[in-house]
Amino acid sequence: MPGAGDRLTAFISGTQQDLSTEREAAAAALLRLGFRVLRAEEAPSAAASSQSVCAHLARSCDLYVGIFGLRYGSTPSDLMMSVTEMEFELARKADPSKVLVFRQAGDPDSRQQEFLTRVENFAGGYFRSGRFDSPTTLSKQVREAVEAWRSERVRKAARRQARPRTGPATPRGQREDTSARRRLATEDDLVQYRASLSPTADPEERLSALKDVATSSNRVRLEQVAEVRKWIEDALRGRPVLRVQALLTARTFLGVTEPEFRDNLQTWALGVARQQFDKARDLTVKAEALNLLSLVVVPEDLDRLIDHVVESPRELYSGCRPLYALDVLKHRAPVRQQLYAARRETEDSEIRRRIDELVEYIRVEH
Repeated sequence: MPGAGDRLTAFISGTQQDLSTEREAAAAALLRLGFRVLRAEEAPSAAASSQSVCAHLARSCDLYVGIFGLRYGSTPSDLMMSVTEMEFELARKADPSKVLVFRQAGDPDSRQQEFLTRVENFAGGYFRSGRFDSPTTLSKQVREAVEAWRSERVRKAARRQARPRTGPATPRGQREDTSARRRLATEDDLVQYRASLSPTADPEERLSALKDVATSSNRVRLEQVAEVRKWIEDALRGRPVLRVQALLTARTFLGVTEPEFRDNLQTWALGVARQQFDKARDLTVKAEALNLLSLVVVPEDLDRLIDHVVESPRELYSGCRPLYALDVLKHRAPVRQQLYAARRETEDSEIRRRIDELVEYIRVEH
């Protein structure tokens, strides 16, 4: 496994409200394939417009994953096209070979159909997996397409390496080694955050500081400082929006930390994820805690996940299904057997439907 600085980035593009479950499925598949996943909704605060941030993500990512549904999406008045179409265009212009597109089955609205027709006419080859009709299907399509894309990338790199070198220039496409960029944190790094992340600080100031910590962790090993992790734990006692950002920051830490610190960080993140997942009643917090738990889940968590399946009210469970956590565990714990046991113990048709969905999901190799 390469170091955190060597991980390829994958940017997920597509409408958010109607495809939230599908986007999570794609993100989980990409994480399992070793990518650092980028999503506009998780980008830290920046001194730039939302349009500029989305444009930067689309241009700079190593892999663009377009998930196109039946809705065209919002069209800012000054853009004259949807944000998704803008992201696609910018990614394609930056590097057509980094674009993978996945299309939902069904009849799109008229403007979305116009966009999809243009997409299918651009250079060809984007729609090779058929159309997805469920998160499970999409996850499988993403895995297969990305594995093929990565294999082709390796073959191209090998061919470039075999060519005679005529000068000292770096071959096109070669990634700069950034692993050495992440330096140890200093007192100067910490002092700028202490006041802002104090439990008595203004909530908006704390939220902004948490986002800045996540951004700074790409160049500074903040997650290795106990005081920083304590700031995250303190934020997890705050209001839901603060707790969500604290969990997102913890996920960022896992994505950038060095291999020699990963075990320690995973142990800490597991405790954080369990505590928030168990007690959260706010959907956004519960879902983000589950996302974090899915990255560090161990067999001992199987009982808590099944308890969530059989005990959570419908409105909480519908936005927080443990599909990916159970999929991660299925080769390390008797997931299917315990799901079947839980199904036998209930007469509730809603709970049985949940279990059937989970069994079907983990049955497929993603």
